[in-house]
Amino acid sequence: MKGVPIHIGFFVFLAVHPAARAQELPMDTQVVRLETALVFEKASNVGWEVMQKVINTVKDQRQKTANLQCSTYAKSSYTQGGRSHLFEFLSVSRRERPTQYNEWVVAADQHLSEGEGNFGNSMEMRASFSGRSQFMGEQRPPEMGRHFYEGYQDGDVDLFSATINMPKIFSLPLPSPLASDAGVHFRYKLVDILRTEPTGEKIYVVQFDALSVPGYMGTVWVREGDWFVNKSAMVLTGGALTAFQSMTMVQRHVLDEGSGANVVVDRDFQWKDGTDTGRVTVRHSHHVFNDLSQTTTMRLAVRAYAPDAFTQSAHQWERLRPIPLALAEQTHVHYQDSLALYYDSDAYVDSVDREYNTLKWHKPLLTGMGYRSRKRGISVYVDPIIAQFRPFGIGGYRHNIGGSITRTFDNDQRLTLDGYANYGFANRDLKGEISIHYRYNPRRFGDMEWAYGDDYMMVNTYESILGTFARGNYARRKYFTAAQRMEWFNGVYVRTSLDFSERSSIAGLVMDNWSDGLFGTLNPPQDFPTYTVAIFGVQLLIRPYQRYIFKGNRKFVLGSPYPDIELEYRWGIPKLFGSDVKYHLLRIEARDFVRWPRLGYSEWSAGAGSFFGSNLDSIRFIEHKYFRGSDKNLFSMPNATFQALDSTYHTARPYLEFYGVHHFEGAILNRIPWVRRLKFQAAVGASGVLIPSISLQHVETFVGLEHTFRLNKQLFKYGFYRVFRPGDVVSSGYRFKLGINTYDSYRGRWLY
Repeated sequence: MKGVPIHIGFFVFLAVHPAARAQELPMDTQVVRLETALVFEKASNVGWEVMQKVINTVKDQRQKTANLQCSTYAKSSYTQGGRSHLFEFLSVSRRERPTQYNEWVVAADQHLSEGEGNFGNSMEMRASFSGRSQFMGEQRPPEMGRHFYEGYQDGDVDLFSATINMPKIFSLPLPSPLASDAGVHFRYKLVDILRTEPTGEKIYVVQFDALSVPGYMGTVWVREGDWFVNKSAMVLTGGALTAFQSMTMVQRHVLDEGSGANVVVDRDFQWKDGTDTGRVTVRHSHHVFNDLSQTTTMRLAVRAYAPDAFTQSAHQWERLRPIPLALAEQTHVHYQDSLALYYDSDAYVDSVDREYNTLKWHKPLLTGMGYRSRKRGISVYVDPIIAQFRPFGIGGYRHNIGGSITRTFDNDQRLTLDGYANYGFANRDLKGEISIHYRYNPRRFGDMEWAYGDDYMMVNTYESILGTFARGNYARRKYFTAAQRMEWFNGVYVRTSLDFSERSSIAGLVMDNWSDGLFGTLNPPQDFPTYTVAIFGVQLLIRPYQRYIFKGNRKFVLGSPYPDIELEYRWGIPKLFGSDVKYHLLRIEARDFVRWPRLGYSEWSAGAGSFFGSNLDSIRFIEHKYFRGSDKNLFSMPNATFQALDSTYHTARPYLEFYGVHHFEGAILNRIPWVRRLKFQAAVGASGVLIPSISLQHVETFVGLEHTFRLNKQLFKYGFYRVFRPGDVVSSGYRFKLGINTYDSYRGRWLY
């Protein structure tokens, strides 16, 4: 191999690689002198040869760091809209390969006051959408703003893993530049050779660019001989990032003399999003390796907080933090601490409550009226006039008045009395509900609910868009219900309920004329005799090895690596309080989300069930199992709905259903030159339903192209899909679909 000796300065690397230009970090590689290096005709091959030497050490490093424990200190600061934010914590971190993490947080402070308080002068509008409902609901931790780093797992740029997975930062796993198949995913180039003093060791500086993930590049510094990585830097830009426009990640590695393990001791993240900028500085110390006695200490708790984690004094923080705060950060902390003391004072709390309780002209009109005493934990609220209009109610315009009374206790228990009443002028009918909700065990999601009311109910709560609001999907229901739900054990949830109700048709009511033209044949209400039901129900959700976070008296669920299994049993009790039903229902469903290291992710669900009884034909259609009809031209949730089912079906007899979708996330298209510049991703899926009693055998598949984009700091994905039915022609309106998807950084996955 021929080469020409020339002098290469470190400025060459700075000019070549944007990762180096983006960083200005106090991380010294101990390079004190540059030497004469050889630039070869095939420099990229030399870089690959160096990386192959490093890759040969990966298996040994994985074994040495199979179980790791260390102390972690992190300081996250960012500026948003000209306002500074600061968060820091100190914890004991544990990692067990491949994906087991635990965090015991000793001290944490967001240095943020609760704010000026709610004076009752603000308006809020909300909208939500979900597919298949979860009977246990979903409990999320408080928002952390743009502080994405809350534990070791959130920023573990682990070069010795095949993939680097940090869903709070990027939406798909990144291939590691040290993976066994790295030659397929990266292009390498040797950009410099350095020499350290006094040992004279050579340091190879190798640049890499990802072929399969646009906007992903970086640099590693490798020591000759033992091929030890003593520094690494990565830069990400583009669609893979969940909440930022660009992210630079730099790590300093050291060799643990006792074990020979290559460990990260310093991490530095710098991000930018428009005019917003932020930085996270992390220090790891006191490493312990392969201590099996530490692996089950916290079990399935991903993160838990010490009882006094949020009450550490300023003096204690000065003793705990290994990195002193900068002058600007000290000023921020002192200012926020003084605000917190002021906002928490009795005088200020009383003044806020007094302002909130004062009647002003805009409150009954725009923001609602209320009474509040924060000291006693009491809150009363009545909806504003602007929220009382129901122009599209059954029979036309209805006027609705609602409100609530809440009592919150010091242990996070909460008692709420809620109710509403609405009046329809066309039919001169008064409807409404009053309910009581008691959260008696916040840590185990323990709830009790009672409700009494008379209102119009949806027959099928998850219909097509037109079918949902059509009058044919409504009936009248006079009811009393009681329910209790709780997590019995970690990942095992049980809900029991009793429903006593009288159900009747709305066919005799005066209807609004506009709905006939809009909903067409879906609009005429179904006529049926009035009947009474008494139904006892049990729902069981099993989530094996569920991961979670404990924060004070609250538990936040993160999901499970195994499929969720849901069982439901319903008993229509005959003759109880005049009940006209007699049946048993048994339903089972499984669903899962699977992340593949190199091929994207999949989501699937499958279910089966049936009613049991001596006369299944006597079971009213309201009790039936429904299968949602498809929307024209709109791609709906592929993990719960069909794309080419021409109408809604329902049955009381046995059924079988399945749904599945796989997103390749560029695993195919990003491998094709020129095509990868379009930044499209491929998706495929299939679904089907079998109902022998009505001879329904529906199977469909689809393929699609998807593209990610960001809007107002939220990551979205739009897609175009082509739907097929084996052996059948898909009718117009169902053949081609347009869909929109959103990314949930808390769960670390897309909506579907």
